[in-house]
Amino acid sequence: MAIEQIPVVSNLFSLWKGAKDSADMLKKLYGADDKFKTNTGLDKLNIDDNVSKIVDDQIEVAFLNDLLKSMENLNDNDPIPDINKVFQDFLKKNFKQHSVEAK
Repeated sequence: MAIEQIPVVSNLFSLWKGAKDSADMLKKLYGADDKFKTNTGLDKLNIDDNVSKIVDDQIEVAFLNDLLKSMENLNDNDPIPDINKVFQDFLKKNFKQHSVEAK
């Protein structure tokens, strides 16, 4: 209960609570409301809500699976990628250079 009283830590704790593994946590971060902030680099893993509304859920699932595979190759000190940019690149790669842009 004390953890939930610390501003930044409470937001992170709410993500970890109930997450089964890192993939589950990534999915929670990805789909978190745009107003949800951890005030850490993990905020880069939150996709723009309007982009998520536009793109079909099956495409988002394929993207998350692809993202998890690519993140396995990251070192601990590598920067956290901006998920919106990575998603745009994924769409371009898989849909003949078509994409959506987060603003």
